Amino acid sequence: MAPRINASGRLAHADLAVHLLTTDNAEEALAAAVRLDELNKERQQMVEEMVQEAEKQLEKKKRFARFFTGIFRHGRCWRGLECGRHWHRRFQAD
Repeated sequence: MAPRINASGRLAHADLAVHLLTTDNAEEALAAAVRLDELNKERQQMVEEMVQEAEKQLEKKKRFARFFTGIFRHGRCWRGLECGRHWHRRFQAD
């Protein structure tokens, strides 16, 4: 129940959770509970999308770091602009 109450405060308004906990009307309580569950599912989806985006960015940074480590490890020394252009062609397509 706690994640659903938390989701109401993050995505809507905490009044919904307060209403659920204080109402004597079973129908109103059920409607509030259903809405809280919907909000929690929305929150879960948002978190999942953020995690996927963060992982995608992290992987891109890891590949970027390996690319530049490889350049310098193999004795190639390019000017910054040349490295930047090559990086853009190689990694921005993702």
